[in-house]
Amino acid sequence: MYVCFDCGASTDSDMGFCPRCGSYNVQKVDDAGVREGTDTVAVAGGKVMIVDKRAIRKIFFALTLAFIPGLVNVFGIGHLILGRWVRALLYICSSATYFYLMYFSGYDLPGLYLAMATLAIFIVQMVDIYRICSKSIADAVR
Repeated sequence: MYVCFDCGASTDSDMGFCPRCGSYNVQKVDDAGVREGTDTVAVAGGKVMIVDKRAIRKIFFALTLAFIPGLVNVFGIGHLILGRWVRALLYICSSATYFYLMYFSGYDLPGLYLAMATLAIFIVQMVDIYRICSKSIADAVR
């Protein structure tokens, strides 16, 4: 069975989109209503949590690709992984501006100003990606 995770409609055929609302968020579920690629985990108190393993891996990958390249002033890659295109473009443009000013502009800017600016951009990017990932983790674990 296939279920639309936007409107809740179910269908037996794999059309790739929801016949009710037109969304492409249609995924295959088993008889218990659990998506493929998820695990059910029993928690104390008799509760059951559903963990989407693919979403957790994507979040970890995005955090890693935001932090490590950010250390060398390459920003926005984690946002690309999470599908935040406008923010990713903003951070990639700030990286391009940094590299242009540092290596190609010919201006004699003090390195301390650029270092402070890139540190500020790195901190803002990491706070932003942490906020996005914390919401995504809440969605991945129900």
